Amino acid sequence: MQSRARGWVARGWRGGRVGGTGANNWRRLPNSCDGQVVAPRAISQLRFALLLAIWLCGCQGGTAPPTEPAAASRKTEPMASSPAGSAETRAPTPVPSLAPPAPEASSQTDAGPNIDGATAPADGAASGSGAPPPLLDDAGQPLPQTDERPGIESAFFQRLGSALFEAIVRDDPEVAMPHFFPLVAYQQVKAIERPERDWRGRLVRLFERDIHGYHRHLGRYRDQAEYVGFEVPEERARFMQPHTEGNKLPYWRVLRSHLIYRDHQGRRLRLEVTSLISWRGEWYVVHLNGFE
Repeated sequence: MQSRARGWVARGWRGGRVGGTGANNWRRLPNSCDGQVVAPRAISQLRFALLLAIWLCGCQGGTAPPTEPAAASRKTEPMASSPAGSAETRAPTPVPSLAPPAPEASSQTDAGPNIDGATAPADGAASGSGAPPPLLDDAGQPLPQTDERPGIESAFFQRLGSALFEAIVRDDPEVAMPHFFPLVAYQQVKAIERPERDWRGRLVRLFERDIHGYHRHLGRYRDQAEYVGFEVPEERARFMQPHTEGNKLPYWRVLRSHLIYRDHQGRRLRLEVTSLISWRGEWYVVHLNGFE
């Protein structure tokens, strides 16, 4: 009976005493090592300690937020910043300009080798204002013609080529009229009746027509054209005696001069100036593009 009492507990026990006192309310734990009898109170305390340990492990495993990943996140914030931040550490890539290069300054060498004759540079090397020379004396009478051979050194001639080219680009003949053979000179030179009518109705009209024609010839990029110089074949200049061209006074004449310019593509081109004649030692235009 004693051995049986040691291996069994009172019927109806579940975690404590259910009835009766004494040895019948104690039980042997099946897993006991030494066969000692353990009180129910000790079993309850053991269960409580086990549950507390499980609860503590659960709190430690799920409630405390990790701190190290947050630090890593803060370290990577500059990498996710706006493009303005990256511009501080990276030099900007230079953008090539699309704009066309500035034109070179014109000089006497711009006109190239002088094949046909002297070339007047675009910048003008002579002294003086380039204003038209006087045609009348102090009394208002026409100054007489001279036999002086014109050159290309005077300030007035230096302005001739650029004035012609400006008139063509702007499509405005008035710009170049100071360099057109003057009426007061034509009235003295020409051996015809009413020379002023021929001057206005033929010479000036054709001059204006040729200015407009050259303006169209320059095309849509005419504003980008650059005047270079004025080529005059001085060695071909002739002294025209009276009555050789319907004239009653002599003058110097040179044919087939050229305006030199560069177009918008940098090409070197020419425009013909058909005839220059002299008055008192200066060249004037009388036919711009052909005779008629």
